[in-house]
Amino acid sequence: MARFVIVGDPQFRGVNPIARKDDFPSAILAKIDEVHQIAKRVSADAILQPGDLFDSPMVSYSVLLRLMVMLQMAPCPWITIPGNHDLFGSNADTYPRTPMAVLEQAKVINVLKNNSLYFPIDMETGHFTKDAITITGRGFDWEMDANHSTYTAPVNSDIHMVHGMLVQEPLPIAAKHTLIKDVQTPARVTICGHDHLGFGIIRRPDGKIFINPGALCRETAHTAEMERQVQVAILDITKDKDESWLEPITCARPAEEVLSREHIEAQSLRKERMDYFLTLLGQESESKFLEVREIIDGIASKEALPATIKDEAMKRIAAAREELARRGVA
Repeated sequence: MARFVIVGDPQFRGVNPIARKDDFPSAILAKIDEVHQIAKRVSADAILQPGDLFDSPMVSYSVLLRLMVMLQMAPCPWITIPGNHDLFGSNADTYPRTPMAVLEQAKVINVLKNNSLYFPIDMETGHFTKDAITITGRGFDWEMDANHSTYTAPVNSDIHMVHGMLVQEPLPIAAKHTLIKDVQTPARVTICGHDHLGFGIIRRPDGKIFINPGALCRETAHTAEMERQVQVAILDITKDKDESWLEPITCARPAEEVLSREHIEAQSLRKERMDYFLTLLGQESESKFLEVREIIDGIASKEALPATIKDEAMKRIAAAREELARRGVA
């Protein structure tokens, strides 16, 4: 049997996101340390991490060193893939110049890319353990989520890691994503990152397993992020059977202690004021206060603009109104 600890996006960085009130880099390192303790306790063969190890490839040497030191303390190998945040401009071709590539060259982590196989023991057979468990991985690239095949393992691997927007239900926004039900793959287990909320562990009727425990960090104070449990997944797998479960990260402090909604509330207030302003613009009863001519006169007077500029603005507005009237819009 092979056993793995599965970790969502850490997105390690040296500064705090706008929503965090604590020391965010230290909080991530504490979570990674707990991941190591879990891996040691369950005697894991490896830690599987499906991309976005970094929040950005533009990290300082000191930030890279902090993460390197922590990862070197792992009780078993880290196996990961490049996520979009690990790359410059989300461009897979930039990987050799990234901090992740530095960690790979230093043999701190093992990186799968371009649908490669991981061979920690036998380069000829591809056996990961005595049970011959094979792992494949595809890092992020521009084709991800363009079609269902971007989640297809290249061979009959036991575990395939990908980084993309793999979800249970269609997203309510116009963003590329792939539904779990649509994925056709020979892999027994598909491990995915990218979606910070995650979907836990899903076993389809055909027996295929999909795992995303959610990000190891909480970077925003949106309700869903504040309510979710920070966790990892454990996977036991042999050639004949498998078992998986979720385990909480106990050092993750309550959301209200580390996350602030002030910036969200301020943004909401700005939106409300803008909506109110636009409502007034649309109310005929308020037109005497909001006549475009009066607004332009006020701006021109306040900024001491030449009369030629004010006249040109009025001409353009008049032409625009005339065109709208011609079209029957106004």
